[in-house]
Amino acid sequence: MFFVTHSLKLLGYAADGYARVNGVGAVVTTFGPGELSNMCGIAGAYTEFVPVVHIVGYPTEAAQHGKNIMHHSLGEVGDGKFEYVHN
Repeated sequence: MFFVTHSLKLLGYAADGYARVNGVGAVVTTFGPGELSNMCGIAGAYTEFVPVVHIVGYPTEAAQHGKNIMHHSLGEVGDGKFEYVHN
């Protein structure tokens, strides 16, 4: 089954509900805001032992090391913030 929502926050809870009915759930998001918006839904499933898989798309190593401006980037290219947070 495939869900589309207008809010990233709902995806974690939808995967939790789906897993409770069908045995396992999954959610796929982008890195940064997508993964952080789902933390409450995923954490809730985790604390109640509901099997939910959270798959996060991530930039390639070439994009990370190339200092490219990416989705939800604040333009902090070249000052080491990406490496500080993600290493």
